[in-house]
Amino acid sequence: NTYGMKFGKHVAPWLDLSVSTRVKDTTEGVESNDTRLEAGAKFKHKINQRWTSSLYLGSGDKYVKNDNHSYWVVTPGVKYKINDKWSIGTSVRFRDSYDTDNQQQDTTYAAKVGYKIADDTTLDFRYRIKRGDSDYNAWGFGLNFEF
Repeated sequence: NTYGMKFGKHVAPWLDLSVSTRVKDTTEGVESNDTRLEAGAKFKHKINQRWTSSLYLGSGDKYVKNDNHSYWVVTPGVKYKINDKWSIGTSVRFRDSYDTDNQQQDTTYAAKVGYKIADDTTLDFRYRIKRGDSDYNAWGFGLNFEF
């Protein structure tokens, strides 16, 4: 089970800044649970009225019992706006620790469907496939508020 929160700011139409945290509670026991704190910038390019590409660049810290380390993240993505309410998107997240002795390299493939409930509220549903330091397939839900 993974739980998280992200706080961000639209700085410009082409740039979002964010800070996020997440906690992972695994079935393998307390030693494999972890917490992350991450900050980054998402650069966006509107290709046309329906298509948008993005590039997220971030850095963070992963806290695991007796194995804390820092990492970098690069996530290119693309989003297609079906209409004023619905959108779909996909991305690939590349993550690696700054210190390669940690062997924390992974790649996560994601697909997402979003539904705009109101001008400032979006519900999304996503599927992720992660391969690398740990392997998993996961379904997730997100509720986004903008204010």
